[in-house]
Amino acid sequence: MLASLAACVRGGVRSRGLLLLRSRVSLADCSGLGTETRGVRASTDGTPSPNASRAGYCDTHASRGGSPKSPASKARTPAPRSSSAESLLGAPGSFAILRSTSTDVFTNLALEDWLYEHGGFGAGGGALLVWWNERAVVLGRHQNPWRESDVPWLRQQGIAVARRRSGGGTVYHDLGNVNFSFFSSRAGYDRKHNLGLITDAVATLRPRLDVRATERFDLVMEANLKVSGTAAKLGRDTAYHHCTLLVEADWALMSRALRSGHAAGLRTNATPSVPAPVANLRERDRTLTCNLLAGAVAAQFARSHGRPGHGQAATVDPTDVKAYPGIEHMREELSSWEWVYGRTPPFSYEHSFASDPCRGGQHGEFTVRLEVKNGRIERCEVKVPDPWLPMDVASTLAQVLVGTRFWPENVELALREVRTQGQGPWGRICDCIMSIV
Repeated sequence: MLASLAACVRGGVRSRGLLLLRSRVSLADCSGLGTETRGVRASTDGTPSPNASRAGYCDTHASRGGSPKSPASKARTPAPRSSSAESLLGAPGSFAILRSTSTDVFTNLALEDWLYEHGGFGAGGGALLVWWNERAVVLGRHQNPWRESDVPWLRQQGIAVARRRSGGGTVYHDLGNVNFSFFSSRAGYDRKHNLGLITDAVATLRPRLDVRATERFDLVMEANLKVSGTAAKLGRDTAYHHCTLLVEADWALMSRALRSGHAAGLRTNATPSVPAPVANLRERDRTLTCNLLAGAVAAQFARSHGRPGHGQAATVDPTDVKAYPGIEHMREELSSWEWVYGRTPPFSYEHSFASDPCRGGQHGEFTVRLEVKNGRIERCEVKVPDPWLPMDVASTLAQVLVGTRFWPENVELALREVRTQGQGPWGRICDCIMSIV
């Protein structure tokens, strides 16, 4: 007979829920040239110089924004371009090419947010942002980090985990992966066109490389080797489409980072990533670099907007809070535990453990089941052999965990009360719970 011990809380708000490599080129080469003015600096090449797994955005679902469903909705005037954005992007309706000097994933995601909010693209015009990050795992907006990656291992390695605003699958970033963000009005949003700029850029540099866009809006080499994936955020008036481009990613690190230790016992409706065979462009041509490809894409973007020969980029420093008012608050939110983990769609995790007779338990096994909502334990259920633990003490375990963040430090703190009951079977149960957080 098993005693089922549970406690739960109600309330709270239901929440929903780019590839990184060790670069062989010094980041000192990323500085560019020119004179800096209010966080903007003229660049000579328009690119930063950084020098079967999952790659790119494994899933191409757009985020859940969109235009009004009712055709009878009143016409509204799109938000104008802010004065700070105009100094960066030019007059309303114009097009710009930008590259970020930052390699911090949260700072670059905040820059995307800032351009989306302040760029006034709903009234026309557009921009291309070129960027790249130090090592990071980047989740789609509606994903579960514990299913998509090895969160404890990432913490040990100092690899950031981020959640972006767009939908889609999980990607791993490093300096061997270049990222492109295309900003436009909602009406001017055209993912196929943007991917065409990248394939044209590759063809211009290396005509013998066979890189094409798929119906899922990925980029593949030689028909089935994925070199890029895409995702998008579609608002009422403004949109952006961003994508990765694999040049020389660290396969070993990527595979390890995206290997979940919770997959077997985790149940959730969060958006799953779709594994695909991937390849680096440098596997077919060792002369290609992120810097070279970024410059070629910038040139294609300029040409597509009637400005051939104007592929130079404005180099922007997104840490300049005076030039980009409010960007520090955007970064703070995007890097917060509440956004990265607290926005995880509801999930449950169940795991069975062998009991330890040497620590006072009987032969057999016990099961721990946790239900997590908004990143916090909402229900805890422990099933143990009936005579193994006193009911009143057992219920304490379930109660102390409810409302606790699904996070090692928080769970360990909550379990201190239970550990005082003794080091027999209680110690074993506490250790097992810690092993799954």
